[in-house]
Formats: sequence, C-alpha cells, structure tokens
Amino acid sequence: MTRINVPIQKLKLKTHGEKVSNLCEVERLVKRLQENGEPLTESLIQLLLYYDYLGKAGVHFFTRVSHNVGKGEWFFWFAPDADVIEVRGGETVVGYELKGMVKTRRGGYEMPGIYAGLDEALTYLVNPSLVETPDSKPEFLGSIFDFVYLVHPSDFDPRIAEMVEKCTPIGLATINYDGVREVVQARPNPFVSAKVKERFLTHIQVLSAFERIILTLTKPMLLC
Repeated sequence: MTRINVPIQKLKLKTHGEKVSNLCEVERLVKRLQENGEPLTESLIQLLLYYDYLGKAGVHFFTRVSHNVGKGEWFFWFAPDADVIEVRGGETVVGYELKGMVKTRRGGYEMPGIYAGLDEALTYLVNPSLVETPDSKPEFLGSIFDFVYLVHPSDFDPRIAEMVEKCTPIGLATINYDGVREVVQARPNPFVSAKVKERFLTHIQVLSAFERIILTLTKPMLLC
C-alpha cells in the first residue's frame, strides 16, 4: 500500500499482494477509519470483508466485477455486477452482495432498507453468462457460485433473516468494525455448474483488473 500523509477521500488497494503484509496494512487502516467515525457504507464493507478474508485460506478476492469481454480467451459477463467474489482454497467460489449505510437528505447516514439487496443477491445464483466472442450474445450455462451471501451492517432488521432463511438458498451475514457474523448459513447453489466453474477457475487471471478495493470515504482522513 502506498503511504501518504495528506488528507484523502478515495484510496485504491490491490487485493492480490502478499497476505501477511496486507493484513498488517489493512489492520492499521481499519483502526484509523474506526477512530475517524467512518460509517459502514458499501465501500467500507468491502474493505472490512477483505480484512476478514485475509485471515482465512482465500486465494482471490475480486470486487465490483462486471465483465472481461475483450480480455482473455474466455469471457464472463456478470449482470448485475458482482460486489465481491471470493475464491476459497482454490476451488470454492462465494459471491457477496453488499448493502451499506446510505446518505440521507440531511447529510447523515442511515441503515439500508429492510430487504435491500435481496433481489440482486438472488441473481448471483444464475451468474455469470458466457460470451464466446466479443460480438456474440451472453448465454447462461450454469453459475460459478457455490454459495451466495447478502451482507448488511450489523444493526439489521430480523425480518430479512427470516425471509432469506425460509425462501432462498442464499445466506445472510452482518458486518461491523468487530468483524463478520454469519446470521443465516448459505445452502449450496442449485444452479452451479461444475463445468462452468472449472472454466472460470482455469482462466481466473482474466479478472485480475478486479482484484482491488476502491475505498471512498465520507469525509477526508489523514493517512500516515
């Protein structure tokens, strides 16, 4: 991570560096953000999820993944964008739809809607589409995601947990500065395709541009 000593409101972090070094750097950054009173926006939730990921046996951590059409041998098209794709142990693919605190008209921040992000999280079950050539139409042949989670800030409404558990195979996790809590455990995605997932893992380098976190702060903060 580049060290800077001027007030910043946007910081770009790469998520494929050496894990021990990254863990120490991110730990210091998270502490500064908490001291600065940074609200749990979607941008910050990405960072906190990455911080949790660094302590586990993860291999890749991608954010805001759209598509790689025009780059690589195989083209993957995510619609809507996947907020976070985590590859665990080189073989388990987990998708995360993130919903953070949102800015109000008065300039403060409030919790997202009760069911915010549920519709988008469900689309991960049938993502991505494959594109044979840059000029061909996307085609769904099966999902790459073994498991899918919707992530909300920790002060969530329990009604979303009931809806997720009773009506969907996705899981629900909550997050704050103290860490990630699994509220509802995700069940296996019924639409995952072993063949499509193998193709994704074999050509995973085509998504290297998405191995980053763009942290947008709500107010300037001095990093040193």
